[in-house]
Amino acid sequence: MAEKSEIHPTESKNLVFHPFYERIPDRFPIPFVIKMFISILLGFSFLAPHFWAAGESILIDSSWLLCAIIIAAMLSLYYATNTFQAMFPQMKVRLKTQDASHIDEAYFRNITCYLSDKMFIRFGLFFALSNCLVGWILDASYQNTWATITLYLGFFISGFVCGMAVCGIRGVVVVLTKYFKSEPRVDYTNPDKCGGFLFFGDALIIFAGVTLIVGLLFSFYIINYLWHPDATEAILPRVAMWLWIALPFVLSLTILLAPASRANQALMNHKIQKEVELAIAIDKAKNTFLQVGTDADKAEELRHEIEYYDRLRTQLHSMRVWPFNAQSNIKAIVLFVSNAYVAFESIGGLLNVGGK
Repeated sequence: MAEKSEIHPTESKNLVFHPFYERIPDRFPIPFVIKMFISILLGFSFLAPHFWAAGESILIDSSWLLCAIIIAAMLSLYYATNTFQAMFPQMKVRLKTQDASHIDEAYFRNITCYLSDKMFIRFGLFFALSNCLVGWILDASYQNTWATITLYLGFFISGFVCGMAVCGIRGVVVVLTKYFKSEPRVDYTNPDKCGGFLFFGDALIIFAGVTLIVGLLFSFYIINYLWHPDATEAILPRVAMWLWIALPFVLSLTILLAPASRANQALMNHKIQKEVELAIAIDKAKNTFLQVGTDADKAEELRHEIEYYDRLRTQLHSMRVWPFNAQSNIKAIVLFVSNAYVAFESIGGLLNVGGK
């Protein structure tokens, strides 16, 4: 049975999300180098035997791109996992409860449930087999039996790695969305001008970006591979190609917008609540000021109080209700434009696939 990627309590009561693909490289002095090595090894475990069996034809039919997809997907998974791990300390400190056992055993149980090793492996196997099935539907084959076998090995490995990434996306969306149900603390005076949640938006940009990169490679591969003309003209293969091209872009937008919309709701509610509280406090101070009469000290004290509330209100009005700053907004716009552009290009290419 697969070992769970549990949240392991440490002496400092910090929590660490540590899935199986992270535990292996973390045993070595320089984990980053080992992660690079594992990613390249997975890619070449397909490319080497495939080149041996199919020869230079892999350059003509673009099947070598599967190696690039495997390497990019594995590196993206490592990068996204590290980004997710880095969010935990900031997420935890913003929870209102001070009961560490409650945080560890109740809230972070979501991570244990949705991002366990068993779940990663299940998603990996499902998408690995699905990828092979799509290849079979599209009649991906060679006259050389070993070339066909190694091609499906590439389908299996790339599907498995991307399946783990899909599991991660699903888990991250669920965990981050449920996080705001615990009503974390929002601080409108935080210098990031996002209520202290700029880190949240920056992480979402990374998640969506790495998903899009893998999606670009998949689209390029599906459009440029020399599929059998008879197979690509049938309805079922066409549907399979449309689905496989669309899925990464849908996932990219989902992981960006679903948690961000919950953050927007939390920030908006906080801003409205504080606007009402400050308006009441200012009105009360002003009414008191008008009634102090000749008490100069009391009048001065109330004047400072009103100025203090005005400064707070200025800070509140400058707080954004989306967890993005100008720089991350530009990144988000680029991400949306890239999604739209690649989607239209893929549609155009897909319509012409049968004519190759």
